[in-house]
Amino acid sequence: MRNWLTRVENKRKSLRASAVVPSGHSGFVKEDFRMNNALRLMLAGAVAFTAVASSASPVLAQRRAQLEQGERPRENRETRDAEKNLEMALSGVVGPEAVDSLYEVALAKANEAIEDRDNNPLGYLLAGRALMGLGRFEEADAQLDKAEELRPVYMLDIDLIRERGWFDQYEKAQPLLSSGDYTQAAVVLENANIIYKKRPEIMIVLGQIYASEAGMATDSVDRMEATDKAIAKLREADEVITIQAPESDSAIAAGWLEQQAEIPVTIAQALIAAQRYDEAAAALQGLVESHPDNILYATNLAGIYAQNEKPDSAKLVYIRLLERPDLSPKDLYMIGTGLYSASDYDLAAGAFKRGAEISPKDRDALEMWTRSLQLALTTAGEDGTPEQLQEIITAAEQWTALDPNGRIGFLILAQTVNKAGDEPRAVELLGQIEALTVGLVDLQLQRQPSGGASLLGDIQNLQADPGTLVTIEFTFYDLAGNTLGTSTAQVSTGLKDARTPFQTQFDSEQQVDGYTYTLSM
Repeated sequence: MRNWLTRVENKRKSLRASAVVPSGHSGFVKEDFRMNNALRLMLAGAVAFTAVASSASPVLAQRRAQLEQGERPRENRETRDAEKNLEMALSGVVGPEAVDSLYEVALAKANEAIEDRDNNPLGYLLAGRALMGLGRFEEADAQLDKAEELRPVYMLDIDLIRERGWFDQYEKAQPLLSSGDYTQAAVVLENANIIYKKRPEIMIVLGQIYASEAGMATDSVDRMEATDKAIAKLREADEVITIQAPESDSAIAAGWLEQQAEIPVTIAQALIAAQRYDEAAAALQGLVESHPDNILYATNLAGIYAQNEKPDSAKLVYIRLLERPDLSPKDLYMIGTGLYSASDYDLAAGAFKRGAEISPKDRDALEMWTRSLQLALTTAGEDGTPEQLQEIITAAEQWTALDPNGRIGFLILAQTVNKAGDEPRAVELLGQIEALTVGLVDLQLQRQPSGGASLLGDIQNLQADPGTLVTIEFTFYDLAGNTLGTSTAQVSTGLKDARTPFQTQFDSEQQVDGYTYTLSM
């Protein structure tokens, strides 16, 4: 058994350096929750099998010395045969069918050892390992518990065995997570959770899966059951982090604590999906009061108020947030979107403007700043003062500079320039619009928390021949407007006025804060 445990520990060490813990902010409206939830489930695939502590470390050596020895393990022909078959099954040199047969033989031999002496902890340990190999996790869990009960000093070795099984199930679930088959992935991940309960990552992923199921359920009973399952898993993860983080590697603990901060938000989102708005608001209200510096809690609380048709309460939260001088462009965009949804276009415009001033290449903030300013005047039934019109012109010019094939930006700019009395320029801008052969519409930048971004949108055929190949080169920027790199998308035009979707991915270790593009045909 020691050789097998050594291989497990080497596996842990080899993966430790590449550990990535999923993170990122959740959306604050129901539609965004579903989109971001799916994204976070994919990010969860980056979780690595990292060591909480090395079995050879002084800390664990001290813990081993403190544990009771318990019953002495008795080696005999049956235990040796069981060990031999387990080693062959794990060697990787035999096929799947032969592996199952080896595990069956190992289980039979381990059971013979138990029948010979029912207080032999080694027999139960070997039976647990064989049952794990056969995928019988509840039985394996019981046998490993019995082995540890008889011989407490086994605990550290059994933890390694369990964690190995946890990781194997996680790897098995990876293709299912990647393909979006979350229901079947949950079945596999529940097995991992049965066998090892000292890591929170899978519990969090399960919580996200069940929360997503709650959001999509049409039956009220199914929605309630999925919500309760999500909350139970997330609270279990929260408890594990609280207990295990102080004893874990500092880098791993930091990642866990970052995840822990988002657990209340995910719980609140699950409650929203179940239309239990008052419970969701109560869950976050206390957190906002006890963590006044946590922007994530506050923005999600405002989102809950908005969905519960309490726009005034939502607006109060956003107004308090806008008083903070330390908001990031992402925070400001989130706040601005909330105010925009509440039809408070003046305050929304102020939030988007602040974001654009911090991140001058943030095309999306510039678009929303422009739209908010225009709607503020339209809803007020006003033509606008020269100062108001000039602000719209300034915002629209910056937007269109980054979005040269975006017709809406140029239309708003042309209308506003005309209102301001500059008819020749308005005519010139309308000429630019009429000259566009294709337009880019519904652009959506999705920033990745660990760096890079994906970008989706549609090409609209305005005047090009159907089937024309369009190449779009996107340039991405950091917060200061420095170029990070480029990515390219190609798409063929459809019939006149038809839209054709496209998507591009930009990989970078740095945070993306803006973009523009050039287009060729």
